Amino acid sequence: AAAWRVVCDHLLSQKRFDEAVAAARKAEVISKALGDTPGAVQALQLMTSVYCEKEDHASAVKASWEQRAAYQEAGYVDEEASTLLGIADFLSSSKGPREAMKPALDSQALFRQLGDKEGEAGALVTIANLQLGLQSPTDALKSTKEAELLSRSAGDAIGQASALQTAANVYMVQNRSSEAARVAAEAREILHKAGERRCEAAAWQILCQVHLNVCTRASDSGRSADPRAAREALRASEAS
Repeated sequence: AAAWRVVCDHLLSQKRFDEAVAAARKAEVISKALGDTPGAVQALQLMTSVYCEKEDHASAVKASWEQRAAYQEAGYVDEEASTLLGIADFLSSSKGPREAMKPALDSQALFRQLGDKEGEAGALVTIANLQLGLQSPTDALKSTKEAELLSRSAGDAIGQASALQTAANVYMVQNRSSEAARVAAEAREILHKAGERRCEAAAWQILCQVHLNVCTRASDSGRSADPRAAREALRASEAS
């Protein structure tokens, strides 16, 4: 099985897509026969990569669902939940938020069943982004708040900041600029206190973008931009 996975990688590098899929499928069949669920899923992940490279999104989605089925059959609930979240992300980009919502909700339910607060919070952030894409900002904000509470109780600074940054996006959609700036700044402060310097640098960039959006919206509406927003945008840009 390992040898066929290597062959698949080689064929993929040469863009021999159909042969690569066939090699991945052979690796999967052998792994299944041996009762090697991780090996079978690894082969299916390779197959998904081949289909993505080939831009055959329907087949990529099908292979992703096969990964979920393999984990489900073997009783690997944690891996099944993570796979469902990956499927949701893939469907969101390829088919849109409506198609992605069910696997995201199923992922959240499995993480909750496991008592995995960090996993459930991550699923809720994905759900919030999907709700925002479906023009349901009130629901999205509710999901971000739940994700933030879960991350905080789990001591997960990165997850907490991610929830707050998603909330900032929701507030901007709702034209609630001051709230957006507040939660974006809170996210940056949480990462700073946790010593997550790389994530903090990205948080400064998000905070800069929030303040720039405030200035842009003021300009577009014919109003003078708040000088404080301009100063904060400059400060955040320099800090990042």
